[in-house]
Amino acid sequence: MKIEVLQKNLLNSVKFFFKLKKFSELEFSLLGYFYLCPFAPTKGNSRLFFFFNKIESLKIYIYATINDLIRLLKSGGYSTITPINFKNYKTIIVNWGYLKDFNNNGEFYDKHLNVSSKNCLDVMWYIIYLDNVLPKKISSNIVIVHEKKQLSLVLYKNIFINFFKNKKKLKFLNQEFSHYSTLANYIYHDFGKYINEVKKIIMPYEGQPYQNAIFKKTSEKGKQIETVGYIHSFPIGLPSNLAKRPGHPKKLIANSLSQKYSLVTHLGWKKNEIKIFPSARFKKKVQLSMKNKIFLPITIFDHKKIINSFEELIEYKKTDFSNFEIRNHPSCISSKKHIKLIELLKKTIAKKIYKKKNKNNFSVFIGPTGSIIEALERNLEVFHICEKPVLESYSKKIWKYLNTIKIKDNLFKYKKIEKNKLLIFNSNSKIYKKYIY
Repeated sequence: MKIEVLQKNLLNSVKFFFKLKKFSELEFSLLGYFYLCPFAPTKGNSRLFFFFNKIESLKIYIYATINDLIRLLKSGGYSTITPINFKNYKTIIVNWGYLKDFNNNGEFYDKHLNVSSKNCLDVMWYIIYLDNVLPKKISSNIVIVHEKKQLSLVLYKNIFINFFKNKKKLKFLNQEFSHYSTLANYIYHDFGKYINEVKKIIMPYEGQPYQNAIFKKTSEKGKQIETVGYIHSFPIGLPSNLAKRPGHPKKLIANSLSQKYSLVTHLGWKKNEIKIFPSARFKKKVQLSMKNKIFLPITIFDHKKIINSFEELIEYKKTDFSNFEIRNHPSCISSKKHIKLIELLKKTIAKKIYKKKNKNNFSVFIGPTGSIIEALERNLEVFHICEKPVLESYSKKIWKYLNTIKIKDNLFKYKKIEKNKLLIFNSNSKIYKKYIY
């Protein structure tokens, strides 16, 4: 079966799954098992694999369960830092952030909207904080949800207490032992105290449980509140995490006709629920070029498979790759897996010498990444090495405005069909106002 046909069938199965009445809306919203993540080995990822590869699904589920149990042991639970003189806001932006996103004055720079919190003092930022060290100073319009990183049984204790109070179902007990689920449960109860006077809530949307928890809580508080999710980066080839499920926002902001086509045709959204704006994150003019680079993903499974596909690419292009820069994922600078892959790529380039120099503007992407689409819109020739082609590769059937050339089983080449149909860049430094106000 062709990959694009399998992808279409998979997304149809996902849509049907979210219409099943044997699960409650709250379960669909809060449990990590229903976050059908296509790019990381989670319990939701195992559920996605269950639709087409049950053996692989079981392997991923066992791995994810062990990983979840260890991660929860390293957590002391969550706490919320609220400004002393907190006031109610009519607009709330939800996002995640790190220490580097805060300046010395405690102001938060939102990289997804390209705006500082100081430019929108009438807006509250609700930040899921992902670093251990907290900012020394936090602005008065920022609320931070912080996880205490320490060995503890507190999350285990909370899960069992809720279970014995009949708040949880036995069949979903293992799904509660998940970082996604525990965070979503905490935020579901925490967020309600900030929306007494709110008129609008907006966030970069990936379908994560805590995001659906926020929209679910908001819908329970007031039907008149406007809830908006925006697609901050182009989704990967199989965008199953964006399938419409309970806890979804009322509106989505997409950055192209291609995204809207996929959301409406394959992911269960209605046309009138999607607005198209230029990307707030990706600017038309950039300082750093994407050409002549090899981009690494955040997750690596099989070095051998990647190197074999890279060798196939060199044979296909018959070009010297010695002038290519290998770009590690910024979250994986210290990862041993990534350092090893960089070394293997360099060795492969060194032993595959061709006299033909690279005169074309092209780049190579490994694994699941939406940066492929950005490169296509910047007029680059793009090659994609996939470890899991069904989940990672792009197809015309799903995205409409690109053509796919399959070179080998795990190696693909893409071409855009029309300009500005895959991704609309912004040339306006104040585009954030269109999103927020």
